[in-house]
Amino acid sequence: MTRTSYIIVVMLLGLSIVSLIACQGAPGNRVAIDPATDTSLSTKHVDLASALNSVDAAGALDDLDADLYARLSTELKQVLIDLYGDDPVARRNRLAAAVPPSDTSRAWAPQCTSTLSGETTLYFRGRHVGDYNMDGLVSVSDITPLGFHFNKNVTVDADGFPAANDDNEWAAVTDGNEDLLVGISDITPIGQNWDSRLLGYRIYLGIAGTDESFSWDTEYQPNPDDAGLPYSLAFSDSREPSQVQLYSYTFTRPALNPGETLWARIVPFDGTIEETPTELPVVEGAHAPQKCQICHVVTDYSFREVANSCQLCHATPPEGGGAWTEAPGMHSMCLSCHTQHVFTIDPPETPCGQCHSTIASAVAAANMPQCLGCHENSHLPNNSPGNAACTTCHTEPPGIPGGNWADAPGSHSNCALCHSAHQFAVSEPNAICENCHADKYGSGHGDGSDECLSCHVSPHLPDDEP
Repeated sequence: MTRTSYIIVVMLLGLSIVSLIACQGAPGNRVAIDPATDTSLSTKHVDLASALNSVDAAGALDDLDADLYARLSTELKQVLIDLYGDDPVARRNRLAAAVPPSDTSRAWAPQCTSTLSGETTLYFRGRHVGDYNMDGLVSVSDITPLGFHFNKNVTVDADGFPAANDDNEWAAVTDGNEDLLVGISDITPIGQNWDSRLLGYRIYLGIAGTDESFSWDTEYQPNPDDAGLPYSLAFSDSREPSQVQLYSYTFTRPALNPGETLWARIVPFDGTIEETPTELPVVEGAHAPQKCQICHVVTDYSFREVANSCQLCHATPPEGGGAWTEAPGMHSMCLSCHTQHVFTIDPPETPCGQCHSTIASAVAAANMPQCLGCHENSHLPNNSPGNAACTTCHTEPPGIPGGNWADAPGSHSNCALCHSAHQFAVSEPNAICENCHADKYGSGHGDGSDECLSCHVSPHLPDDEP
């Protein structure tokens, strides 16, 4: 049988055996097994004689080097003997280089998007260690793709995902120990996960309440093609670039009460047992339609160390116009005001007092409008809002019903000349007149009184001839 024929047979097998699913893991981040305490194989029943016979009965494909196949099959038999034989020392030594049990079958790098209408899509990569031919069953057949990719270096991108070029993604699947080199050590994961199947992924939804309670649905989400199947997602044998072991599932987000958070749990299923679950929150809000990978490296969920990463989407302040370089102080440092994942601030002035506590207290005491009533823009605040900000609320001079600011003489319509920003109230309104009317103030003008408003009545539209 040629390699091309082999690939066609495997693809047809994946289509004909309903529900077999394949998975792969993220390169790196390996956590070693402690051979002294691990019991993952003690309860795994493998008929060693039958397993060894199956290796002997299998043969190499026509275009796979016979000597290489013999070397790989011999090593596989030794792995099986070490893991499932009667020598505890050999088992411990072999386990020291094995894959952690929690990593042998799982979903990894999950993320989601969720629109305002409630349409939510989960994305994740699959993993089933040792299933190198991606037919959903770990067996002697997985030696062949290991042979095809033998001594091949696996290339990954900056995020740790296999690069989508040629058959590099398939090579990454055969790199069972994830050291980025397909070699003889990748035989051990086949033996460790021998005869294991993966039928599909079950997806459960759960809600975290405001009282820190948590509840999961008892039923998994239905398969979109056949609600009677025992899993939410079926096997995908795609070898298209960027599609190898990539899965997605779309559902309608249920209604939540204030303060509640929706979670998703993705669980590999072998037909009888559910394997290690992977969980993530389904974020709501203005940024929910964006994939997690915009801000996070989703292989480990570390925050992308990119300067001004928010500006990858927000090249200019959200209100429009201006540039981030014009933002004063902390106004361009997003997380000084915004909370990750939620971002929306209601009311928007809520965080202002963290830096401007004295001003915020004065404004509150004066019962004046919130900050943006005058400063307009939270990112590029107008630090000299001028009269226009005042007359937005004070459409006519205070105390003069029907009055018009255009009738105010001289500087009497220039608010900042008499009023202090954020304090506003003038404690001694008569005394402030001296700033402009020094020749009148204290000179016994009029009836000799310095109480200007006792005659002129209004400071904004003073009566020139009282």
